Amino acid sequence: MLNRFVRSADYDRIWSWPRGRIRRHFDWRFVASMDIYDKDRQSRSWELQFPGSAPRRAADRRAFCPASGYATKELTGWPVTRPTSSLVQVALRSILFHNGYHDVDAAVDDVEARLHSGTQTQRVAK
Repeated sequence: MLNRFVRSADYDRIWSWPRGRIRRHFDWRFVASMDIYDKDRQSRSWELQFPGSAPRRAADRRAFCPASGYATKELTGWPVTRPTSSLVQVALRSILFHNGYHDVDAAVDDVEARLHSGTQTQRVAK
């Protein structure tokens, strides 16, 4: 939804940029809390659920997010004309890498296909 907005005429009007001007870049930041608290205020590490089979994950890894967010270097100055699928791939690969997942190609493809079909993956606390 945000990606559609930064490509829209409404976004151009907010920033007073003429529609014909060369499109600008957008700095994306994806971050996640490393813990979720249940109703008893007990800290739980989150885990990802995948629409297809889950990639392998290092057994000793807990949820992790770099202080600057996932894929910060790659997502700074992102051209808004690049396909949404590229944005999803870069962000998701970084999330999976930082959280100890391996052999993620099939999982990334499954998530991208699910996003294009209009449904979303879920995040759950365990």
